[in-house]
Amino acid sequence: MGNDSVDIAAWIVRHRLNGLEPTADRAQQILFSKPYYIFQLQLTVRSDDNQIHSLADCRKRLVGTLSNTAASRLMEKEGVPFRGYAEPLTAYRDLELKRIDAVLMDVPMEIFYARANLRLKPPENRSCAEPTTSACEKETKR
Repeated sequence: MGNDSVDIAAWIVRHRLNGLEPTADRAQQILFSKPYYIFQLQLTVRSDDNQIHSLADCRKRLVGTLSNTAASRLMEKEGVPFRGYAEPLTAYRDLELKRIDAVLMDVPMEIFYARANLRLKPPENRSCAEPTTSACEKETKR
């Protein structure tokens, strides 16, 4: 790789480049790229659950998700009670242990943390697709 590659990598690290859902509140603090990825949210339930088929079935149930994400904002908007988690593994573990009734996360998280677990399953319906962008912290004026 040439010097340009090193400079780009250093810029990404220095500016904390991350993939995020673009929201108005985040736009006040960070700059977004054009959307480059459309993700879907996946609902996961216990394998023995036949009551939950979609997010609409969760309005009187407790759903786990990561805090401050598209999934948590969607559930807040739809009036679905949820518990925010700092990381996905605990949410899926709580689902297995019947501490919550379902988990709503993006498909890559569901594939990595839940898909191979025979005690969990996705219902037939998926929730929604959302754009994702790159983001970096806005420069502060001194």
